[in-house]
Amino acid sequence: MASDDEWTLEESQALGESAAVTDCESIGTEESQWLVLENDETDCASEADLLQAAELRAKQIQQEAGSDSDDELIEPAASEASESSSEFTLLMQGEVVSTEEELVKIEELIAAVPAPKKPVPVVSAALLTMSPLQICGAGAWECHECRGDMTAQWAPALAGFPEVAGAVCLGRIVADVASPVLVLARVAVLNNGNCDWPEATALRLTAGDALGFPALPIGAVPVGQGAELTLDLRTFTPPDVVPGVGRRSAWVLEDGLGRPFGPLLIMEVVWM
Repeated sequence: MASDDEWTLEESQALGESAAVTDCESIGTEESQWLVLENDETDCASEADLLQAAELRAKQIQQEAGSDSDDELIEPAASEASESSSEFTLLMQGEVVSTEEELVKIEELIAAVPAPKKPVPVVSAALLTMSPLQICGAGAWECHECRGDMTAQWAPALAGFPEVAGAVCLGRIVADVASPVLVLARVAVLNNGNCDWPEATALRLTAGDALGFPALPIGAVPVGQGAELTLDLRTFTPPDVVPGVGRRSAWVLEDGLGRPFGPLLIMEVVWM
């Protein structure tokens, strides 16, 4: 007889057979839904037999439940797939190309859109500063009250020249009939237009006696920059002078093509 901690081969086989019979009997209850197949020697069914039995039971459950539920599950899935396929087809058709009529309409709409207008070049100038006159000559002086804006008096003459920005009197010289007078006038002007002044830009006499100063070449001036103009004038007594009667001379900027712009610069001389 073996000790309590040892087992003999015969005892192990006897216990195994007893346990196998017990397991077969417990598995074969009605609540377990397992089918037990016993062979002639009352051994448990093989694994293949158990799988076959499970398949049979599953078929029975499926037959009892009916096939209607399966059809209901399959049909919506197929419907959803069909709808998504249709939507995809329509989407692709819309993305690929439009009809020829639509393309023609789009081209017409594009052609009807007005092109952005380019700004018209405007040559312009504004008066910045005007310095006091420098007079050199015996018996001559300046009448300071006569300096300043004269746009209102010259408005009729300026009506046909929209780019001429007003008129300004540089000063009035009162001179002796017998003595010539030298006058120096300085003004600063700014290019306030939207384009540079042309290279041929010059200050030119536009009315009256030139007073020895018919023109002053200026050249190109970029937008936003200015130029200082110096007028070196000489007053000569005309042969037909009438004492107490004055004369006016005027200069204006010109773009080289005969188009005046900027302020009209005026000088007045009165002989006594």
